[in-house]
Amino acid sequence: MRRACTLLMLFSISLITCGCISTTHQPTQSNEVKSQSINAEELINNWTFLGIGEVWSADNTIHLTETKNSKGTMLLSNAIYPRNVVLRYDIKPHNDQSVLVTLLGITASDSDKDLILPINYDGNISLWRTGSRNLFFAFHNASHNRKPFIRKKLEGSQTFRDAVLIENNNNVMTTKWHKVEVGRVKDRAWLKVDGKTILDYQGNDLGTAGRIALRIRGTANGLAGCSIKNLTIKTSNPNL
Repeated sequence: MRRACTLLMLFSISLITCGCISTTHQPTQSNEVKSQSINAEELINNWTFLGIGEVWSADNTIHLTETKNSKGTMLLSNAIYPRNVVLRYDIKPHNDQSVLVTLLGITASDSDKDLILPINYDGNISLWRTGSRNLFFAFHNASHNRKPFIRKKLEGSQTFRDAVLIENNNNVMTTKWHKVEVGRVKDRAWLKVDGKTILDYQGNDLGTAGRIALRIRGTANGLAGCSIKNLTIKTSNPNL
């Protein structure tokens, strides 16, 4: 099932109440470790598409692409996930220009409250740099002249580099299928590709419970696209 960007933007806006995406989902407070498998149809129906582009499913695989004038496209969870969270999924970049991003713990810019999403948000990066708190994992990003990195929200006069927690010259991904693991548990955050640890950071302030997002961005010379399947999300109480 293929949905054009116009319909998806209307769908996104329909989820916005008083300028924000509302949700009744709350992070679990039990001691139970939970694992959730999310198929392609659930991603389309239960996550919000943002930006100028297209998303559709076929053979239990999500296909996400930019279209002309895109500033980035993404899928944002409607649910709020606990602080301890590990995502695993298979992903195939459609071309070398497709920068891949996973965001954890998305909240409002100045508190741990839920994110207020601007009406008619067009997918631009500013919301994720300064307009919200999040833990931002970027990879397959050589086309942006960057190495894989993890960063937090920019604060005050911080530069982009000031907010980077760790960066490593391990751009191992190609345009084939790869198994990705992105995690944040207690004071550790990490990225693995095909079982190899690409980034591994330990620190005290890695954010809180919040939404999750999967984002892509291309370049001036090529629109981004990717295919995603086999998404699982494992969560546990922050005290574990």
